[in-house]
Amino acid sequence: MIRIFCELPADLQNAFIPLTHRQTLRYDQVNTAQWDRIKDQAMLKGRSFYAFLMMHEAPPAKKNITGKWEELGTYKSLFTLWKISPE
Repeated sequence: MIRIFCELPADLQNAFIPLTHRQTLRYDQVNTAQWDRIKDQAMLKGRSFYAFLMMHEAPPAKKNITGKWEELGTYKSLFTLWKISPE
């Protein structure tokens, strides 16, 4: 699994990231060409992609991280969890 994050509040980020022991990338620091290389390498290893984003972050994240985005859930109308299937 590779998590895709941007603006997690510090208290949530400190609690969430160490518990998952997974690689993380920020959608706002990855362009489409970089994403293509990352997804190809991850897919060879059988990795999955998930994004935990604030509601307003999904539209810009989808521009940099291409693929099929499936919304898995919402928390308090603030955060969404997505599974991303690369195309």
